[in-house]
Amino acid sequence: MIRRPTTTEGCQADPRELLCRVPVHPEFKYIANMHGNEVLGRELLLKLADYLCDQYNAGDEEVMRLVNLSRIHLLPSMNPDGWQIATDTGGQDYLIGRSNNHSVDLNRNFPDLDRIMFGNEESHIEHNNHLLEQVDRLSEPIQPETRAVMRLIMSVPFVLSANLHGGDLVANYPYDTSRSGAMTEYTSSPDDQTFKNLALSYANLHKSMSSPDRKGCGYDGYNFGKQRGITNGAAWYSVQGGMQDFNYLSSNDFEITLELGCDKYPSQDVLEKEWEDNKEALMHYMWQVHIGVKGQVKDAETGKPLANAVIHVKNVTGGRDDDIQHDVTSGQSGYHRQGQTLNNVFYCNKCGYI
Repeated sequence: MIRRPTTTEGCQADPRELLCRVPVHPEFKYIANMHGNEVLGRELLLKLADYLCDQYNAGDEEVMRLVNLSRIHLLPSMNPDGWQIATDTGGQDYLIGRSNNHSVDLNRNFPDLDRIMFGNEESHIEHNNHLLEQVDRLSEPIQPETRAVMRLIMSVPFVLSANLHGGDLVANYPYDTSRSGAMTEYTSSPDDQTFKNLALSYANLHKSMSSPDRKGCGYDGYNFGKQRGITNGAAWYSVQGGMQDFNYLSSNDFEITLELGCDKYPSQDVLEKEWEDNKEALMHYMWQVHIGVKGQVKDAETGKPLANAVIHVKNVTGGRDDDIQHDVTSGQSGYHRQGQTLNNVFYCNKCGYI
């Protein structure tokens, strides 16, 4: 259900009517290998690109529908220099090749928008999205790889994405940074339930990610399958400057992080099995880009599409009336708002319109 707002506070007088409708094709992305020594995601995305092209040409109905209804972006390696270093040194060290050629961890190098979001919450400031304009300082220089991905995020209206890593087997969802500054603390986003469902959509289709009986990873051997193969990022360990939360707080994009296995640099002979373990989950997660509401915001008189209209959501499932404090904005090509609760009301608002 979509409703127009009843006020135009802070906007120009003589508002015109606003239309919020017309389906659009949503944008999806997978990015892998931002830690250069975590290579399975890189290999899976190269295989996925081949699979999508081959199956499309072969007339596979599911693949043809997915490709025809979506715009899919695949970046197999965000950190090719790190990958080269890891490969040249045998790929068996837990840290060599993780950082880029300037020894910077790219998943700590994005502007810290969590700090801004939590500050806005404490100050009761309602600005809850597209926070990049509020950045007033950086903890370190933005690296070339980070800058390139930031430009991609800000130039393409992504709806859904995942960042592929290695070292454990779990689907990780926002927030990655704890509110209090604690090293481990469950820190929910306004879309916590939607993010849980997105993480489960991958974990449940992976061959073993959600299994409580599989072997765990790491020094303590913990098995995230005991919690259905998913975790809140900050509840696991708090990360500042990560790409996952940057996507959510700088744009309309909902991103999760996929840890694809205990072995960061698996041998060639296991890649086919890893593909079979992940193929169904990779496909199913891409389909989630179509969950929610999508459309185009237009001027009712001229029919011209309007950018920067605000899409606000209320969860009214089971008699609730809860504002979800994370808005998205429309672009010239339209909007898409992720949402996986049973019953939502969506509001469109733009200055100068009613």
